[in-house]
Amino acid sequence: RQALRLGDGRRAAGATATAAEVMYCDASALSSTLHQQFADDNGGAAAPGQIIVKILQLCAPSIALFRQAVSAFEECGAGVSIEAATAMKDLGKTLGFTSRYLPVLPPQFAAQFFSAAHGQAQGQGQQMPPTFDNFGSEAVRWLARAAEVLGELQGRHHPATKNARRLAGTDSASEEEEEEE
Repeated sequence: RQALRLGDGRRAAGATATAAEVMYCDASALSSTLHQQFADDNGGAAAPGQIIVKILQLCAPSIALFRQAVSAFEECGAGVSIEAATAMKDLGKTLGFTSRYLPVLPPQFAAQFFSAAHGQAQGQGQQMPPTFDNFGSEAVRWLARAAEVLGELQGRHHPATKNARRLAGTDSASEEEEEEE
């Protein structure tokens, strides 16, 4: 029964991470589409502030769900797994993406999106910090952790490990040169 519960927890964590990734993908597509529309036709497209608001409306719950997924993987004993590392990588990617938009908005305005997502996460038992001023550095930490776990499980040269290091800004080319010497 314990194994069944842990398996259920792992599947639930995976489903949560998938829902978070869908929201991130929607935000990323919206960003691309609206930025292109604004560049092509300044008269009829959304203003940059409106683009950012829509993106943050998708990113805030995505971040909350990724945090829930990572915690759920840890709680069910799968914190060091490919699935958990992928959720960590995607959390870092989403935090980094979001951090590019936050400086444009007044902190009180941006906070409304993240406080709502924080409230939803707390309602589900997840403790999540309500601050968002350190999203860039938090992104790098999650990406580095994902690269570490993926490296342990799949090797340093696996494409997923390299991708996590690339997203974290780690210079993988210099690491490869060191190994050859």
